[in-house]
Amino acid sequence: MSAHGRKSSRIDHIAFLVREENFESATSKLARVLDLKFEGPYELTDLGTRVVIDWDAGIEFITVTDPLIATAQAAFLDEHGEGFYRLVVGVDDLDSALRRAGDEGLGLIFRYDGLTIDESWKERFDRIDEAVIESPSPGVRIALGQIEPARLQN
Repeated sequence: MSAHGRKSSRIDHIAFLVREENFESATSKLARVLDLKFEGPYELTDLGTRVVIDWDAGIEFITVTDPLIATAQAAFLDEHGEGFYRLVVGVDDLDSALRRAGDEGLGLIFRYDGLTIDESWKERFDRIDEAVIESPSPGVRIALGQIEPARLQN
């Protein structure tokens, strides 16, 4: 168990991938059905995507805005269609988790600092550090995330 009293590797959130023309209707419909409060949309031009997320529900939606940049996501949509895309597993120490993944032959695809997405998140989180790794088996897409809520200031 971690210092927070929970298992150190745990599901943080899941990500769904939808085509750009379906993004608005899919996210607004699911928000109404499940009473979700999505934040965004956030235009991640450097990743060629747009995202919304409900941190409390643990649900993220991604769409491709530039298939020349978001090549993996565009290829996924072409091959598998819309739906479940990635499981983000929360870890207490991302660097250690990446070393363990590397020891198992799972390379790092990319890593990014989520705090750069929305300035207001810096008030709610001390860290949003995510790393997408190679698939450990067919059909399993995982990102590792060291996502730490902000500690209360005295």
